[in-house]
Amino acid sequence: PPRSTLFPYTTLFRSRGTLRWTGSWRTAFVSIDPTELTPTVLNGATSGLGMMRMMGTDVAVEPAVIVGLQIALEVCVDPQHFRGDVYEAMMELFISGDQCDGSTGLLNAANFSFGQTAYASPLIAAAHAVDGVLSVTLTQFTRMDAPWVDGITQGYLTMGRLDIPRCDNDPDHLDHGTFTLQLDGGK
Repeated sequence: PPRSTLFPYTTLFRSRGTLRWTGSWRTAFVSIDPTELTPTVLNGATSGLGMMRMMGTDVAVEPAVIVGLQIALEVCVDPQHFRGDVYEAMMELFISGDQCDGSTGLLNAANFSFGQTAYASPLIAAAHAVDGVLSVTLTQFTRMDAPWVDGITQGYLTMGRLDIPRCDNDPDHLDHGTFTLQLDGGK
């Protein structure tokens, strides 16, 4: 049968595989992006990979490691602009969902993938592009699981092979990252 009937989920999600010795035999661990990992995908991936696995090798499907980012910006607002308007424009840009015009927000989970380095410069450049912003200072840029890593000085945060950076700014899931915005100046 064609591959798509054996394993129909091959194009639905991002994943990484790791072959590890687990003491008695090898196990192929498949890490799947958790934003796309539903029970249906989990069951389909496990059974599909089980049919194609090499003899003597177990298969284990697991979610990837989510690394929450802590991002804080300090913005100086032009005296001719209202601080509230600039704040609203910034929060529309730095969202984890989609913007009103249909484009993805800067912190959307779809913008991040396995092992992707998180750079500070796109955040600062996007903030500078907002009308009414005079200056932007990145005051916090770190991994939540390693707060001693200074992403401001480096200009980037590196991720492990199975790590996916996230900054959802969701009060119910603070471990998925926080975004803080402080504005000064303006009207």
